[in-house]
Amino acid sequence: VLDRKAAKTLKNIAVGDPMCGILRPAQLVSVFGEYALAVASHVLIPLRRDSLHGLIALGTGDKQRFTADLDTLYLRRLGEMLAAALLRLVT
Repeated sequence: VLDRKAAKTLKNIAVGDPMCGILRPAQLVSVFGEYALAVASHVLIPLRRDSLHGLIALGTGDKQRFTADLDTLYLRRLGEMLAAALLRLVT
């Protein structure tokens, strides 16, 4: 169950830019469920296009893979392309 603070944080991420390494333990559990303990670094990529709003979460056991100082331009473009493709599928 997602607490109010965690839900608000995830909602803010879903409308912003991709973010790396910012989740607290409770948020990790909310996003990655039973795999949360195995996630040492992660990135959240917003998907938004017209009426489509979502989030892709990628996690890894490698602490150095997704760091807070990671350039997110490619991740942002990936989210834009995936959102466009998904929108064509659901409309």
